[in-house]
Amino acid sequence: LSGQADRAIKQLRRELDEVLDSNFEGYNQANQQYAETIRAMDDFQSVMGRTIDFDSPNAATAVGTKLRGIGSNIQSRGRLLDSLNEMQTLGNKYGGGFDDDVINQAAFTMELDRLFGTKADTSFAGQISEAIGNAPPTTASQAIGAAARAAANKVKGVNQEAQFKAMRELLNSFNGQ
Repeated sequence: LSGQADRAIKQLRRELDEVLDSNFEGYNQANQQYAETIRAMDDFQSVMGRTIDFDSPNAATAVGTKLRGIGSNIQSRGRLLDSLNEMQTLGNKYGGGFDDDVINQAAFTMELDRLFGTKADTSFAGQISEAIGNAPPTTASQAIGAAARAAANKVKGVNQEAQFKAMRELLNSFNGQ
């Protein structure tokens, strides 16, 4: 009996929704927007994984870490890109008017990590980078190679200050300044 009651209530809800959709255009439009955005958010949650709590104060950190998958060959990379594009499109479609691009922001963050080292010192990349940076050259060819790279960077003006300046210029070019 409870199964029959459940089906009857769901059928009543569907019929009521159809009546409202056909008689009130505003309701129908809001209902479609709601369904479209909920589907996109569910897809994003699926790609991010059920272990990320979007209501957590640290959700942005967890999502940011997961977004680094864009720059890797993880199996879910395609789904992640599709989901981000869908979220970006819907955000703009329904009045967000964002001129930021989430994928470009994630790529920029990864580039910063590449240039200045990862913030996550205990990550695999952070540990490898630290080991390489602290290791003395073990062969003459490694020492010569390191000296040549340092000399080339000095001649080209590559240093941390120049890298910051280049990034400032890049960011200003996006802001039209």
